Amino acid sequence: MRLTVLGSSASQPGAGDASSSYLVTGGRRRRDRVLLDCGSGIVGNLLQHTALSELSAIFVSHMHPDHYIDLIAMRYGLRYGDGRSRPLDVYLPPGGRDQLQAVSEAISKTQPFFEGALNIHEYEPEAPLTVGDLTVRPFRVVHGIPSHGMPWTTDGRAWSTRPTPSFVPSSRLPPLVRTCSLPRPPSEVALPTTTTRGRTCLRLRPVRSRCARA
Repeated sequence: MRLTVLGSSASQPGAGDASSSYLVTGGRRRRDRVLLDCGSGIVGNLLQHTALSELSAIFVSHMHPDHYIDLIAMRYGLRYGDGRSRPLDVYLPPGGRDQLQAVSEAISKTQPFFEGALNIHEYEPEAPLTVGDLTVRPFRVVHGIPSHGMPWTTDGRAWSTRPTPSFVPSSRLPPLVRTCSLPRPPSEVALPTTTTRGRTCLRLRPVRSRCARA
């Protein structure tokens, strides 16, 4: 299992960075590639690691623009340049479909805007969704609008980090890492890291304990 940080900035992307997005690669022969959030400026970073046609699905944690706005760039790439044979499944939180539709109507007269490129769905909190060998179970977290963490399992195991001498503050970790099998309250979390083309990659290890949802 591998987690690649494509962007970690907030509403304004930092210099040399993009807004929130994390690529989870796993399953048999690492064929499952799930994108968690699709914030401003992440598509170019994503293409350094995989083609758009190789993505299995996209999950959006909440409907703040810095977590979904590059779905527009994704639509253009898939529709005109990628050659994907079928639309990519995108899972939004409840109410997200109407909000995304309103954005598309504001920027384009071509409607339905995402047809042929993205299949837009809405997930239900606590209801598991399976993509290939990965199962994601969105759960509610505290934020200014309805928001969700994204822990996942594969082969019945929850995934989290394994301690190493290198530490990263837990506040800098994405929700799927922060909320799975960590001490409570965590101030630091050990995180094994590697670097690929200047991007931080987190190699995750299976743990026996269940995902914490508090």
